[in-house]
Amino acid sequence: MDMGLTRPHLRRARFCFSVRGKRDVNFWIRSPKISINWGHFAPLASKWEDSVIDNIDEEYNRLVEHFHDSATKAESLRAAKRRLSSKILELIRQRGIARAAGNYRQTSEFAKLCREKI
Repeated sequence: MDMGLTRPHLRRARFCFSVRGKRDVNFWIRSPKISINWGHFAPLASKWEDSVIDNIDEEYNRLVEHFHDSATKAESLRAAKRRLSSKILELIRQRGIARAAGNYRQTSEFAKLCREKI
């Protein structure tokens, strides 16, 4: 069964006249054409553009807030480091190394030493 003949909306006919004068009709299947209603497209595009701009503004504000918070934390960390002695900072560093290595017994020992020194 020819698909083009059973679906008239997908048919397109081409008429050919042969040398003998007979008229032949060739049908082929074509995909339906997509039509865009530009009157509806423009307002939708502008609403989409507005929402995209709003999203960018929100993301920008979040990024600025994040930078501000990070800078505040960095300042407080610097102030805390100034108050700690070099021995305590060394214990904290060794605790971090032990923790990264997965040595939890040594990690807890360093943590106890840090609490005692502080």
